[in-house]
Formats: sequence, structure tokens, C-alpha cells
Amino acid sequence: MSQNGTDIRSHLIFSRGYRVSYELVIKSCKSIETELVRIGAIGKGLHEKLSSVENDLEEDLVTSIRQLATMRNKLIHEDGYEFTECDEAEFKKLADDTSKRLKAGVTLQSEKNMSNIQRKNYTVCSACEKSIVPRIVFKNNVPSKSYCPHCCALVKDLNYSWFREFGEHLYLFFCMNPKMVKFVIALVIACVVVLVV
Repeated sequence: MSQNGTDIRSHLIFSRGYRVSYELVIKSCKSIETELVRIGAIGKGLHEKLSSVENDLEEDLVTSIRQLATMRNKLIHEDGYEFTECDEAEFKKLADDTSKRLKAGVTLQSEKNMSNIQRKNYTVCSACEKSIVPRIVFKNNVPSKSYCPHCCALVKDLNYSWFREFGEHLYLFFCMNPKMVKFVIALVIACVVVLVV
């Protein structure tokens, strides 16, 4: 309550004789911030969070979110600035469209530009159906299980054996050093020849 007994919140909501929806603006921006955090954004406000992931989002989506953040900041921070009915309708439409796109699971630009090797690290969580890089839990310095970073569902029970781990490291080594394959084949052939003769 203020000194004259009127509720400050009602003053904000009912300025200029019609409902200027500060609540709509704040809830919409919070919802968008939550979706940005879900895809890995960090920072304090909407602009900062967007800046941390803007290279991963489509350009028109970044522009929409920047426009929403700017409109929100003007409404909240600029003395005397008020939404007109047209501004409110524009904000609501833009916020709804942006929120729907983010909730529907935006395809990140970084995913589009990934090589096949990078793409192999991504999988789809069976519980939340999002494209993820699973988080691996180690037990006694050995990978034990992998979990979804969004919903914490079990993605895969790994139960690595030293033989399987050695095989995977060997495979990666040969993938990274294709000339070594010829050398190893020649070495194996030489060993076989020596043993046979």
C-alpha cells in the first residue's frame, strides 16, 4: 500500500483508464526466459540470456525476442512510457508467436551446421522427446549411465567393460589417423607371414 492508500500494483495495471497489462508483459518475458534457459542460455535479463545463445537461434527469432525485451524494458523502466492498445496487441501477438516457436522445440542453428561426428553425440530423449547430448554418470571412474539434461530420464545404461572401452578408443584412433590403418594391416600381415614361415 502507498501513502494515499491505493495499491501500487493496481496503479500500474489501470493507468490511462484501460488495462495496460504489465502482468502480461512480465509473464510473457518470464516464459521466454525460461525457454531460453532450457536451451542453455545464461545471464541475468532477457537480453543477456538471448546474447548467450543467439548464435544458435534463427535470425528472425532473435530479432523477435530482442524486440520483446526492448518493449518490456521501455514499459517497465521509462518514466511516462505507456503501451497503447495497439502496442499491447502487437506485444501479445509477438510474444505468443515467439513462445510457441520456442516451446515447439526450435532447431538450433548449431545443430544444422554440425558435422556427422558432432551429430552422433546428439540423441532424442524417449521421455521428453527433445534433441539432447546425454549427461554421463561415472561410477569408479567408469561411465555407468547417461541421463537427459532436461527431464533427468535414463537414456542408456552403459555398463562399460574394459574390452569395449578399449575397442571404442581404438576405433576413434583409427578414424582420426587413417594412415595408421595401412600400417597396422601391414604389421598384421607381416606377423602372420613370420608365424607361418
